[in-house]
Amino acid sequence: MPFFHMFSQKGSSLVEVIFYITVLALFVISMTMFNIDLLSGSAKLRTIQSVQDNLRFPIHKMSTDIRRSTGVNIGSSVFDTHPGVLSLQMASAGEDPTVYSISSGRLRVQRGAASPEFVTSSNVIVTNLVFKNLSVSGKTRNIQVLLTVSHDNPENINEYSWTESFQITGQSRKFP
Repeated sequence: MPFFHMFSQKGSSLVEVIFYITVLALFVISMTMFNIDLLSGSAKLRTIQSVQDNLRFPIHKMSTDIRRSTGVNIGSSVFDTHPGVLSLQMASAGEDPTVYSISSGRLRVQRGAASPEFVTSSNVIVTNLVFKNLSVSGKTRNIQVLLTVSHDNPENINEYSWTESFQITGQSRKFP
């Protein structure tokens, strides 16, 4: 028998099989963990985007309405506390008054006699809404708005937990 045929094997030893199975298992586990992290990061990004969208839109609407207003209904508004209420006097009879308030954790606006409509979606909760009257009598009509929005997360899952705040100050352009 030739020398090189003495050391050749036709199959694999048990140690080699265990080694290959271990390497394959480690590869599969690492790919699974990578995919779980990827999905978790994707859920967190969707949560952040939802909260930011539900901040951006209402802040824009309130800022626009404050600029378009002819005044503030001081008696109907609630300032310096949560939940705040802002009642704006508008030039158009169909929009007078325009009232921002919270109902069931969601920001809503009511224009004139129309039914109130929600400005934030049902997947977020307005956790803080404070209006401040920064107006100087006879000189300016300034309203500061502090809005804090949290993602609705009753199960306390980290991927769906996000809170963000935004503050603006708006001035009525229709000051006499």
